[in-house]
Amino acid sequence: MKILRKILPFIGIFLFLYLISKLSWEQFFIALQNLELYKVLLCALLCLCGIFLKGLRWKSCFLRQYYQYPLFSVFFAAVYYGLVTPGRMGELLKIGFLKDLGFGMKQAVYLTLYDRFFDLFYLVIAACLGISLFYPPSTPVVIIALVGIVVVLAVQRATMAMFLGYMQSPSRFLWQWFLTTLAYFVYAMGLSVLLRVEHFQEFYRSVLAVWTGNFIALIPISIHGLGTREAVYLKFLHWLTPEEIVLASLAHFVLAVCINLIFCSFFLSRVSELAPQDSSPE
Repeated sequence: MKILRKILPFIGIFLFLYLISKLSWEQFFIALQNLELYKVLLCALLCLCGIFLKGLRWKSCFLRQYYQYPLFSVFFAAVYYGLVTPGRMGELLKIGFLKDLGFGMKQAVYLTLYDRFFDLFYLVIAACLGISLFYPPSTPVVIIALVGIVVVLAVQRATMAMFLGYMQSPSRFLWQWFLTTLAYFVYAMGLSVLLRVEHFQEFYRSVLAVWTGNFIALIPISIHGLGTREAVYLKFLHWLTPEEIVLASLAHFVLAVCINLIFCSFFLSRVSELAPQDSSPE
């Protein structure tokens, strides 16, 4: 099993090498020269907005009485460590940070999974929307999917009362889903900014491409989605040249990683100041 986990990421690497072997390097460098600085800066800003919105969602998972805690520091420090550690240990460290704040293990694990669920479930829905562009679903499939979504969301909300002893108001629950949608939307816009998107249909497809690519990147057959993400983009963005797509994909990914590392690093020092001054969450 350990050997398999080490081998699987090379599938994405080999796929990426295969894709770039088909590129015209002359066209690639022409596309690089045509990449305007303001687009790069705007893409970086959109990536920053995306991670900040996820931080707001994380904070909204807690009751207001816990807002005295450095919740932003916990979240952004975990994101930082998730990017720099080989095993992407950010979620485990988030649990540890919450325990340092005084939360019980059950509470810390649940809050971490509860927040992460928004990302995973949203990407599943987004990927289904993206796939539907090529394989339109039948009516029974749509009905089953809608019923499944309602059931999963109901269970998600109800389990909070079971594990934490309280249930969030419907308005806050909807607010968390709104923040999730907005975070992924502005992040996906970063790729659209880098590409030659001229019509709404192209913009819609580029957004779906990013969402679907993020979902495929969760499959542990690549390193941070390298190769698998570009394969998705090539399938979705058919009006662009492969050179433009690969360049935009790499630029978008590098900008997102760099801006997250820089921004989140400012919160690292605060995770050593986790003791609250007043109440305890227990």
